[in-house]
Amino acid sequence: MAMRREADARSCDVAGCDEVSERSLNIKQVVDTGMSLKDPEARTVHLCREHYKEYKKISKSSRKLDSIY
Repeated sequence: MAMRREADARSCDVAGCDEVSERSLNIKQVVDTGMSLKDPEARTVHLCREHYKEYKKISKSSRKLDSIY
């Protein structure tokens, strides 16, 4: 994945994390994982690589069920 330009770079929205975000997701998807967010009122959540991996691990079973139905 290509690095973003500095002007486009955003920080991760998980509380206490200042890494550059890699992915953005709908907040409804992330709230169910229990991650503490900097702004719980936002529409989208930007996650760094480590927090995106954590999101995928936590939500694996629910994502699998969603793909079946």
